[in-house]
Amino acid sequence: MRISYGMELLGRGRHGLVWATTVTMAEHSEYVGRVFAMKKAPVSNHIRHPMLLHEACAIVLLQGHPSIPKGVAWGRSQFFEYLVMERLDRNLEETIAAQGQGRLTLRNLVILMSQMQLDVIEHVHDKGILHCDIKPRNFVFGSQSEGKGGRLHLVDFGLSRPWIDPKTGQPFPEELNVSFRGTLHLASRNVHLGHTPSRRDDIVSIAYTLVKLLTGTLPWGEAKTQNEVLPILYAHTGSTLCQGYDNVFAQFVDYACGLQYDETPKYQRWRQAFLDLVPGLSADAPFNPEDDSEPRVGVQKNENDDLLRCEDCPKAPVYPISDFFQNRVYGCESQSSKGGKHGFVPNWGSSWSCGTPIRAEEVFGDEFAVVKESLEFIDAPPDYSNGPCAYEGLAPPEVIKNAQSDLHRI
Repeated sequence: MRISYGMELLGRGRHGLVWATTVTMAEHSEYVGRVFAMKKAPVSNHIRHPMLLHEACAIVLLQGHPSIPKGVAWGRSQFFEYLVMERLDRNLEETIAAQGQGRLTLRNLVILMSQMQLDVIEHVHDKGILHCDIKPRNFVFGSQSEGKGGRLHLVDFGLSRPWIDPKTGQPFPEELNVSFRGTLHLASRNVHLGHTPSRRDDIVSIAYTLVKLLTGTLPWGEAKTQNEVLPILYAHTGSTLCQGYDNVFAQFVDYACGLQYDETPKYQRWRQAFLDLVPGLSADAPFNPEDDSEPRVGVQKNENDDLLRCEDCPKAPVYPISDFFQNRVYGCESQSSKGGKHGFVPNWGSSWSCGTPIRAEEVFGDEFAVVKESLEFIDAPPDYSNGPCAYEGLAPPEVIKNAQSDLHRI
């Protein structure tokens, strides 16, 4: 596949950028001329298991559910990784903000919770995968032009990992001192305290997403560190977080926070509990941004719950900086102070890292083989409208490296 991009930046995150991209050549002729979304992330020859290959593999494994975006192509050079997928619309956070505080209806909230968030996360878990970064920004509405405008899609599987050990067919054993992953304000207590992530932690993140949609805020939403979040997190229950609203919301929060490590969440039970709040609501009703029914949600009804603190709650673990850095950036001990086969990284001096690796124990088997079987390969450096991506005169030209041997150059 050949692609071009650079005219429209769709978004940016901790690990890279998202661009609108046009397909100029493809094995599947129906792709040619279409505009997709393309994730671009830095990479180097030190990284054994690159993040976008990992995400592409997760998307392939999860196909078959309407809330999983379609993967199109993947490729990498010595400098960057590229992942092309279907283009979606605004994310949930942007959509709610555009409506204004207190404009979200109970009907739409029930649709978001029961038919989309719980439904798609059950599908993900049934495939043996954890998302590990559930948040409003990672739920994105489909394209209006393709008739998917009322359905959320779960995106950003870069931090995902398996929860079933392929050797035993059982959940991986729970361990301590696991590096934090996820979003500070939406992660569970267990993740903050260094426990191995499990299905319960995705459900807790959905519960905190619910609280944010229901009340418009989280009491720990202004905290800057894990040890600022934890005293507030431990001080609250479902009742304090959801005060003033139907008890089912508080019950769901308490249920999520009480799940055991290897316990299977009762997805269907809670979908039905939410649907019961809006009698007659169809199980497949789409989100309607024009809905003006009553009652409304999105307003905090307890002005004092921001003052609650737990004085003796546990502290987040501290990890050795050197070990964390080596595993985070290189996936092993560094063999070069600059990275890259040519002693050069194209993001040298910028705010980007030289790439984010996936630990060997967190990959989904032979990820290269899975992606090769299902997606097209980008076989030439993408045509960037603003000129070469590599710094001319300071680095060799960008070269696509899609052979499996290119993924293991350490």
